Amino acid sequence: MIKLIALTVVKELEKDAIALLKKAGILTWSTIHMEGHKQYNENQIEKNWFSSTHNDVDSMLLFSFTENEKIEGLIRLLNEFNQKADCSSPVKLAVLQVEQFI
Repeated sequence: MIKLIALTVVKELEKDAIALLKKAGILTWSTIHMEGHKQYNENQIEKNWFSSTHNDVDSMLLFSFTENEKIEGLIRLLNEFNQKADCSSPVKLAVLQVEQFI
């Protein structure tokens, strides 16, 4: 069964995310450059006097139509990577059901 996967990743981890796709056997994907935004509340700003009210992050969206079996391997690899990565923005993955695929 074909599903659509979407990974969001900070630009600095793009090569790592691509390596994980390849390791999972997902050899075809597309990318979109985007800017991520995070709005902080007053309490978060007061705790860190270096903070501003928002943070903009250079990010990437990687997506692919792929088989369920490969997705299971990718999830395992991403969990391992995110546990070991020294990053405040882990790689995120969404798996979407595809009703029809032509």
